[in-house]
Amino acid sequence: MRPRAARRLLLMSLTLVAALSAAIPVAAQFPPPSPWNQASTVFGVNNVRISWWCTQLGNCTTDYFLVEVTRNGNPYPGSPFNVGFPGSASSGFEVTGSGLPEGIYNVHIVAVNAYGQSRSANTMFVISTAAGPPGMPTLYQPTASGSTVTISWAPPTTGGAATDYDIEAIVQATGQVYNVPVGNQTSAVFGGIAPGNFLVRIRARNAAGVSEWTPQRLLVVGVVLGSGALQVTLTWNTTADMDLHVREPNGTHVYFANKIGTSATLDVDDTNGYGPENIYVREGQALAGVYRFYIVHYSGSVATTSTITVRLRPGTAQEVAVLYTRTSTSGNPSVGFLVVDVNVNTGSITEVTGTIAADELPGDLRVKAAALAR
Repeated sequence: MRPRAARRLLLMSLTLVAALSAAIPVAAQFPPPSPWNQASTVFGVNNVRISWWCTQLGNCTTDYFLVEVTRNGNPYPGSPFNVGFPGSASSGFEVTGSGLPEGIYNVHIVAVNAYGQSRSANTMFVISTAAGPPGMPTLYQPTASGSTVTISWAPPTTGGAATDYDIEAIVQATGQVYNVPVGNQTSAVFGGIAPGNFLVRIRARNAAGVSEWTPQRLLVVGVVLGSGALQVTLTWNTTADMDLHVREPNGTHVYFANKIGTSATLDVDDTNGYGPENIYVREGQALAGVYRFYIVHYSGSVATTSTITVRLRPGTAQEVAVLYTRTSTSGNPSVGFLVVDVNVNTGSITEVTGTIAADELPGDLRVKAAALAR
């Protein structure tokens, strides 16, 4: 072959190789693009799901991903995490974390190949509940001012953090139950409440479940009750005539016919049904020894459930509140149903059961008749 022809053939071969090389794709020799469409979803208790896609445009040139995590501004232990290639370019990528402590988390997802790293794609989430349902909150004594009721409580000190609360109120006269979700707050105010006696309790909830209900508290709307070192209030669920009695430590008997004793006062006496009746020991006048409280189903042949609320040191940080119930079927003014012994000075509250002679004076029937006639 002549030299000129040989050179022409070599030039044609090189041109063909160059054309073929341009037509065949080769691996990109640059860092991968940033991940996109990143998201984080908190689920269950202390769990999170983080998802993303490889790239918005073009081929996925990533070899693996790094997930960098900070909690409350500080690197999370073990971060950054090499999560490999947890998915596919066609269906996306996902990793999960569980048992995470409370905090604000920022997540940076970085794509990596042999030529470097991408810019990070960022997402954040908040873990706001500790493991498990919340413990029981602390319900304070509900209060009424006219027809406006305020219910306050303290958050649980055990279990997971509460995110919502439920208030339950039972109308004693009818048994009607109201359940009111009140969100994440520690007090609620309700207006336009009709006079009556209510049993109130509250519970906490979060994504993991609900707490136990608190013990019930008595709320009286429409009647102002006296209070002192000790306050005992009787309410009931029928139109029967029920009476509250106390024997002071010195033997003085306080009830409807003798409303003011050595240290105790009956300031509310109800004869129309439902109550309240209220006896309180005047502040600074408590006697040493035991105050014995009992109730009498004075009249009315109707099965009745009575609630007796004992509040020792009411309205103070040291308040102790206990509720007791007694059932009776018909009126008998000579029989008292024992309820509780209270020693104001030692702080002891002891339930007592059984019956006792009502021990009313001969003229008591006339006093009661006059009260019923009013």
